[in-house]
Amino acid sequence: MTMSLHRRFVDIAWIVVSMLLISSLAPTAAVRCSDTVVESINAAVSRTQAACGTQDLSKLVPGDVEDYGDRTSNGDAMFCADACVEAVAALNNQAWPARDDCDLDDFGKTRNTHRALMHRQYECGPPAAACEELYTDYLFWMQTAVGQQCTADLQTARTAAAGGVDTAESVAAQYSSLCTGACGANMSAYLAALSNAACRSWPAYIAQKELYDLVCSAVDGAFCDLEIQHNTRKISDALNATNARVSQHEGIAGQICTPCFGEYIRMLTVNDRALRRTTTRDLAELCIAEQVDGARKFCLYEFQGRMANVSDRTAPDTAPLASVASSVCAVSLGRCAERVWAHRLSHWTVAPGSAVARNLTAFIKYSCLEIEPSNPKTCYSTASQLEAGRYTESGIGQTCTPTSIDGPCVNPALCRTWSDNSCPFQCSRRMNFHITLISCCIRSWRDFMEDVYNPNATNGINHSTYFDRFEFLSAQCCGDGTNGLCQNKIPSSCSLTARCR
Repeated sequence: MTMSLHRRFVDIAWIVVSMLLISSLAPTAAVRCSDTVVESINAAVSRTQAACGTQDLSKLVPGDVEDYGDRTSNGDAMFCADACVEAVAALNNQAWPARDDCDLDDFGKTRNTHRALMHRQYECGPPAAACEELYTDYLFWMQTAVGQQCTADLQTARTAAAGGVDTAESVAAQYSSLCTGACGANMSAYLAALSNAACRSWPAYIAQKELYDLVCSAVDGAFCDLEIQHNTRKISDALNATNARVSQHEGIAGQICTPCFGEYIRMLTVNDRALRRTTTRDLAELCIAEQVDGARKFCLYEFQGRMANVSDRTAPDTAPLASVASSVCAVSLGRCAERVWAHRLSHWTVAPGSAVARNLTAFIKYSCLEIEPSNPKTCYSTASQLEAGRYTESGIGQTCTPTSIDGPCVNPALCRTWSDNSCPFQCSRRMNFHITLISCCIRSWRDFMEDVYNPNATNGINHSTYFDRFEFLSAQCCGDGTNGLCQNKIPSSCSLTARCR
């Protein structure tokens, strides 16, 4: 390993916060489910929530810890507080019901959340002395003649793989010698010792273990690092050639998105949070694919191109939602948009309950929503005029309010002026047409806009008010007593499970 890599792992060892050893805390044996057990678990969870300053443990977000000084940046202030760490550790001693005993849906989720919290809170404290000693021994070994030769052999193999200096067979032989010879044996032995000393969640260990796995992992007998190094230029082109044609992008993706590349992404993704890495998401997006007309279609390039064409603004939540949906929900894209948004939602940097998480979830739920499966009709096509504020449009010199009945509201024209505070015959008929046309999309699109747009944003617009007049007309002109002209009021939101896309 080179001196730069040596310094890299020394920095990781001492600058990045590592683990708090609470692995000695073992859960007690499973118990039978009873009212007493349920009450005990609920009380223990409540105590933990109180100690950690949250009403939902699943939304407790760790800080982006960069050093020992600031442990709460961009996260919950209590996450690394002693009281919270102790409460989470104490919850591990709680008697949990057996998995096959009583309804464990809620308790199962709580237990999984708790275990994830314990794992992440390892980052709140310094590494154990045994971890430091073993890692120091490893770093010293890397400076010996044997260790330096390992570094040189690795660099030679990767250079050959990237530049095609030798044939594939000879480069594969170099990798085999590196991973199965003395170099690989020594690296594996040190990593095993660190693992046995309960250092597996320590970022310094994770980084070194990842390097070893990336170099020596194989799929179908072939070393994956050889392929990755060989495709470095193609991967870079795929990430950066934003102006190329979609077909050219998809051609590059078709070459690099192999089982080995998938394994490479998997190993990186597993460690992204611990190593505070943000770049893997972009790599993984290169290979998001969808079956369209029986063929594999790589999603990212056309999805991004369509998003860029929606508006000259950069964020999807600042463009008209109907415009975004009509662009990315095209049949030719299949479910590509949902796949890309879901992938971004799952990234470790997106905190549960954050504005980004809320927006992505809303786009996934509502953008491509369809009704009438036998004759598909998209919500974005039927609700676009509502979103555009068509039913809040005012006449010249007038101000339309949701309850205006004396002329200031331009649309619907037949509902503009009322006599005796009664909904006109023509207005009831017109509302019947609109409600039949837009159906459940009315409330679904309103939910979409309320999730995405913040009424207190700097533009000062509460977009949900665009629907208020439509709601008023439905309440006054539809339902019982309208002589059959508009019997149905606005239905509830569309079923998200009934969509046919």
